[in-house]
Amino acid sequence: MGRMNASASNRNLFAALREARRLLRAQGYPCEVRARDLVRWLRTDTPYPNPSDDEVIRSPYFLAHELIEIREVQRMGLRLTKDVIVKHMTRINDAHLVAARAEFDVAFAAGAWGHLRSRLPDVRGWCRDPLLTKAQRRRYSAFLRAAEARMRREPSGKGR
Repeated sequence: MGRMNASASNRNLFAALREARRLLRAQGYPCEVRARDLVRWLRTDTPYPNPSDDEVIRSPYFLAHELIEIREVQRMGLRLTKDVIVKHMTRINDAHLVAARAEFDVAFAAGAWGHLRSRLPDVRGWCRDPLLTKAQRRRYSAFLRAAEARMRREPSGKGR
């Protein structure tokens, strides 16, 4: 994740945080992660490609994901340092799955089918990640199967 840049102004950031928190609370995910923690998180080193900072701020679903991932990392007692992800990959992968579930729950509730369809290839890629443990790979694969099944059951989830 890159550095926050000038286009992600404080006003836009705080408004985006309020909206993402509202959406998360509505789906049973209380989250009061602070803006400065988000900025720290977006500056961490990661072995994975990620949405740009602006994409995260503009998408309530990406932002919800990041907020829950930060919340989970903090619950694990990890500090948001530049190398927290690369130093604690196994634990971060657990937090990432919780965040992905929250992201999908929020997007399903909003009927954000385009976002959900665009994320399924990412989830498929996560399932093949060589850094996952076998147990994590099983949990990620179960999440993928459940998301795909839910997409098939939702009338608007097909082809629109």
